[in-house]
Amino acid sequence: MGYFLIEIEFLTLYSGKEQLLFFKFDLFTAKFNYYIRNNYIAIFKLLPLVFQPLFTKLDKKRKRDTTKLTYRPSNAKQAVSFVTFIPDVCKLKSVNEQKIQKAIEFGTILQLYIVVNNTDFYTVVPKVVYIVLTPLRIDLDL
Repeated sequence: MGYFLIEIEFLTLYSGKEQLLFFKFDLFTAKFNYYIRNNYIAIFKLLPLVFQPLFTKLDKKRKRDTTKLTYRPSNAKQAVSFVTFIPDVCKLKSVNEQKIQKAIEFGTILQLYIVVNNTDFYTVVPKVVYIVLTPLRIDLDL
């Protein structure tokens, strides 16, 4: 019955706006589909958020205590581990070093990930950076 109390509070605070989401949902869906069709970068931003993060068993003991732990990243951290958006390509090296260091701290292996910089795309395998025409495949002719 907790949801009912939330609805009552919403009606009290925002009287007359209780159906707004329902009225604008079709507009939102149309805009969302437009952006996905015309900008597949949006898909790379949203795709990791579709999946629930899994628990990962850590190989190394954490410095805080002596027990082996499992780690479950947040949705946001999971998304960043899949695709990282950077404003300046000069930051690519430092971002990669931070990811490698974090993997070492957790006793895990850094997986391949995508970096997007405005219109440039890179696929990063821990210590190797490939510039790609599209994040969907590596063009070996570059």
